[in-house]
Amino acid sequence: MLIDIVILPPSDVRWAVSHFNKKLKTQFQLKWIVDNKRLVPHISLYHIRIDKNKLSEVVLEVNKIAKRVKKVPIGFVGSNGHYPYFGINASKSNKLYILHKQVVEKLKDQRKGEMPFVHLPQTLLAKKYAKNYGAIGVFSKYNPHITLGATNKESDFLALLEKINKNKNLFKSFMADTIAITEIDKYWQVVKILKKFKLKA
Repeated sequence: MLIDIVILPPSDVRWAVSHFNKKLKTQFQLKWIVDNKRLVPHISLYHIRIDKNKLSEVVLEVNKIAKRVKKVPIGFVGSNGHYPYFGINASKSNKLYILHKQVVEKLKDQRKGEMPFVHLPQTLLAKKYAKNYGAIGVFSKYNPHITLGATNKESDFLALLEKINKNKNLFKSFMADTIAITEIDKYWQVVKILKKFKLKA
């Protein structure tokens, strides 16, 4: 079972993502977009492959974390991408990193092997993270962002990133007060919210 522990943005931010993506779809040939219906906008904290019977243990651990962690400020700072996937970067902060670190450290022992990687780990550090945590984007390689979609045309990729940069003010800052355990697809996109948790006030 492939899951992701995520920050769920508030409804107005999720709506802004879907609205912006619908406009992109009229201008570019896109493979898929995060539409806030089939695919849910989110900021990943930790992708992990687990046995389904371990889900209840994951729920208990994430619930404990949520009760200890205060709301986290989130802002957006510009485009994010690794062809064919494009998105928008969230601002890095000590509070966000601490939340990410707690989730990884508490759940790493629940994992079953590595995630099915879309981009294989290349560096020694990435390979080490993949082996020890089952995912690459952890700790020093943690890169908070919202994936917006995937393009069919490599020639459109830079134009998509430029479009995101020009419109980054559409993505409003917010105080993250909700994390969730979610089910993800082969592109590591959220297809189902399994359990929500409110962060400490």
